[in-house]
Amino acid sequence: LANKRWEDQLLALTSYKHRYGTCDVPLNHPTLGTWAAEQRNQYRAYEQQLPTPLTAERYEKLKNIGITINRWEKRLVELKAYRAEHGHCDVPIDHPSGLGIWVSTQREHAHWNRDEMPKERIESLDAVGFNWNRWGHSRTKNRQDAWETQFIKLN
Repeated sequence: LANKRWEDQLLALTSYKHRYGTCDVPLNHPTLGTWAAEQRNQYRAYEQQLPTPLTAERYEKLKNIGITINRWEKRLVELKAYRAEHGHCDVPIDHPSGLGIWVSTQREHAHWNRDEMPKERIESLDAVGFNWNRWGHSRTKNRQDAWETQFIKLN
């Protein structure tokens, strides 16, 4: 029964990947979030040769569908693509891929634990034009500047 449930979840993860292009399921996903996070943890432990219930067969299945353990760098690539498409890094918190939650988490981490955030991550986010402001959006400021510019032209 446990094996069938695992296989069913793997099938659901495969479907998720076909739909969203990634196995990086947000933790708050109602059916896959917790399971996928646990598989990533077990996958990582298996690769590091630590004790894990993950079998070699399941490891290969996860590897073959493209489960990733370096989620941060993968999210950075997604953020770069988002910026290229939208012109900004202010991803809505409810973005279907979970990218908005990741962006919010980076802001929170930097706000509360800036000294613990690796310098390379800060530099990578800065390089893509990341907006560190948790309460405002750079788009809002740009709109305000544009409005004021147009208002001045009226006089």
